[in-house]
Amino acid sequence: MKRHNCFLDSIHAFKVASGIFIFSFFILGSCIVHSKEYYIDYTAGSDSNSGTSKTSPWKHAPGMHGFSGRYQHQAGDIFVFKGGVTWPASCFPMTISYSGSSGDVDTYTAETNWHTGTSWNKPIFDGGGNMGRGTAIIDASSRSFIKINNLDLRKTGKPNKENGARVILVNYSSDIEISYCNLTPYGNHIIVGVVPRRNSGNLLIHHNEISHFANAIEIGFPTNIKSVTFSNLQIYNNHFFDPASQMVEGDHVSPIQILSLSYYRGFRGVK
Repeated sequence: MKRHNCFLDSIHAFKVASGIFIFSFFILGSCIVHSKEYYIDYTAGSDSNSGTSKTSPWKHAPGMHGFSGRYQHQAGDIFVFKGGVTWPASCFPMTISYSGSSGDVDTYTAETNWHTGTSWNKPIFDGGGNMGRGTAIIDASSRSFIKINNLDLRKTGKPNKENGARVILVNYSSDIEISYCNLTPYGNHIIVGVVPRRNSGNLLIHHNEISHFANAIEIGFPTNIKSVTFSNLQIYNNHFFDPASQMVEGDHVSPIQILSLSYYRGFRGVK
């Protein structure tokens, strides 16, 4: 009778199990997708490019009218627009369809070492002066963990004419940061946010150049709710100039509780 070697069988079983574990590890590891930096250049880019390098940029960003590239979102993605380049009104609104996450914020920005011409200028998003009421150059409504940084957003309307378009919409959004932008709408509103029905917070607006507006920042809430808490609204180190009306407006704000509201340095006036 042939003796059964339990020790060798155990070693064989361990090797098989280890092989399965290692194989599974490599399969799972190969499926992990990390956030990326994407580059956008309206003048020299093409949506058929990969968008993942300055030498192969997209023409449009995801969410812009006309974008036809291939894109798979990951929290923490960064979209870099080339300095000195103008995106015309046909590209807008740019509707942000994804959110970042805590620690992996989606960022829409520019880099000072990537620009057209001999000197640095911010990328320009030009609304063309005739955007429709309630629309926006950037619509980040119902999104969270988004940063908009170092862009020049302009001309939702025309001088001396009524216009209900916005520069940035953040309705029902939280964990939004808007910083180091030039915001020149020639219209009624620049940043408009309706507080969501759930308690939320973290809207930071700082170090922006804000001009030629009727109401710069408007925060409100739906009229069909009784109360809501919005925590950590910070408006600081902005330069407001050439206003036609108030800097910050509260729309239906009486039942709203705002915790840690800051506005200072370069801020003049509240209604």
